[in-house]
Amino acid sequence: MGTLRFLLACSVITSHVQPFIWVNPPFGAIAVQGFFIISGFYMALILCEKYTGYWLFISNRILRLWPVYLLILAMTFVLKIVDLTFFDATHVTIPHFDSLNPTSQTFVLFTNIFIIGQDISAFFGPNAQGTITFETGDFKNFTYTNLVVQCWSTAMEFNFYLLAPFLVNKKTRTLLFLLSGSVLIRIVIYKLNLRDQPWGYRFLPSELVLFIMGILSYRIYKYIENKKILDNPSFIYPTAISLIFLFTLTIFYPFQSNLPSARSIYLQNVYQVIPGPLSAKWIYLTSITLIGPILFLLYRNSKYDRFLGDLSYPVFFMSLLFLSHNYTCGWRFKVLGK
Repeated sequence: MGTLRFLLACSVITSHVQPFIWVNPPFGAIAVQGFFIISGFYMALILCEKYTGYWLFISNRILRLWPVYLLILAMTFVLKIVDLTFFDATHVTIPHFDSLNPTSQTFVLFTNIFIIGQDISAFFGPNAQGTITFETGDFKNFTYTNLVVQCWSTAMEFNFYLLAPFLVNKKTRTLLFLLSGSVLIRIVIYKLNLRDQPWGYRFLPSELVLFIMGILSYRIYKYIENKKILDNPSFIYPTAISLIFLFTLTIFYPFQSNLPSARSIYLQNVYQVIPGPLSAKWIYLTSITLIGPILFLLYRNSKYDRFLGDLSYPVFFMSLLFLSHNYTCGWRFKVLGK
């Protein structure tokens, strides 16, 4: 699934720039949620087939992600200093660090250095005295005090790393029960018209459904592998059609945003059967869950697929680093929704 992971990382980049005329990948939020499913798959794979100790698993995750993150953080910090020194870059310091009280400054420094807490930074912000308070408004909360702003999703993943060892060995019916609870929370959020961030995709109880879908996806993979289903010649055409379906959705996603009117210009006659962006999202995420195991089985030994998969995290970490710098310099990029 390395190729799919790489394409999703690229989708995060394209969602922050002027849209390309020849492709329409899933926009950023959908791509990140696809990452969550794939993360759930790999965590189940690793915990069931590689690691047996909880702390060995956690330490391996930290050593895999944190050094790369610290490098990108340092690069981002240098570029921000350059932006503030030589360009009109007031947008990079919202809210201003020196206006925060010591508790808020400690929170900002901790989340920036250790990643942990960046997912909840969208729920809190400073009041007039610089004290931490509940605040979900854009440019009023702590979201943009995170220098590597997109790493809220990495913080969310780390929360799942902490939970994963306790989930992967649960019976399927227990996982389905937890999945149903997470879906119910998500439905309540939608009914309360809180579907945008942070509640829409930064609230762990409602995002847990995606990680559990990844664990169930791993179990589908083991079933297909144990039954040697792909060795049956009668499955050649269904397999090919499934892969074409998944990658078509990945390259030519049906919608350009969450707006019902923002339909893609590609495959319009085919996509007319999809009633709206919410349906499109869950069709796509379910496709990753069901077809991802086939993709993994076919290409798990491919060094090129593995290379692209390993490249996906650096691409994702760096996606906004140069985009935001180019925006500051006056290049024509759409960054941070501007």
